[in-house]
Amino acid sequence: MTGQTRSRIGIAIFLALLSAIALAVVLASDGAEAQTNPPTTGDWHIYDSTSLSNTRVNVPGSIYVYSGGSLTLSNVDLVFQHQSWGNKVFNVRNNARLTMNGGSIAHTSIKYS
Repeated sequence: MTGQTRSRIGIAIFLALLSAIALAVVLASDGAEAQTNPPTTGDWHIYDSTSLSNTRVNVPGSIYVYSGGSLTLSNVDLVFQHQSWGNKVFNVRNNARLTMNGGSIAHTSIKYS
């Protein structure tokens, strides 16, 4: 093997390793997308892409979805946990999205399906 051939093989191996590392970083960051979990107190503020499925969520306040954010609920039972409906709301701003497939929305004493 000549010196030139070894250099080419070394460069090819280096580029293959670099590509594998870049792919691993992309795959890891794709699965690590930010998500805003429901709070235990206060309002739920969502600025990112948040998805929940097949669960019950106790909501102590209002739900706000801001521009660029989305909340997707699939078979989720939302239960608002405050004394009265009062000013508690869903507030979905311009360029935001709320999607609910199945599930229900309830207050501790009232249920809507």
